[in-house]
Amino acid sequence: MQRAAVGDRLQAVGDRLNSGNHSTPTLFMDTGVGTVEMSEKTTLRVRQLDIATDNGRITRLEVPTGNVRLQVRPFTNKGSQLEIQTPVSLSGVRDTEFGIAVQPNGKTGLAVLEGSVVTAAQDQAVGVAQGLQNLRCREKCPQHL
Repeated sequence: MQRAAVGDRLQAVGDRLNSGNHSTPTLFMDTGVGTVEMSEKTTLRVRQLDIATDNGRITRLEVPTGNVRLQVRPFTNKGSQLEIQTPVSLSGVRDTEFGIAVQPNGKTGLAVLEGSVVTAAQDQAVGVAQGLQNLRCREKCPQHL
């Protein structure tokens, strides 16, 4: 395993970054659309990097474990997409600031600080507005967590 250095790039499907103890990397999107702040003990992997027909960027990331916080400005192309896949949900964003926490059992919490996020799991999509949060589990979540 290679240690990451300032200036390294995740530029191909399958590229990943694992943050260790006391490590909190910040990733900058190549088009300046936003940042991804990773907490320690987090894994982030590139699932898809494409260009839409209107030259928008399509970025799909996976966070199987750990915590990330994203800040994303408004997209300039309608075809642009940014999605985060966790073990139990898929979240799509634009023009927002939010955080995702994935527990070892896959349980995923999402909190929206600004804007809104659409998150989907078990064939159901839910909009999460500013100031609200959402919890997704592999099976039905227990009543009290």
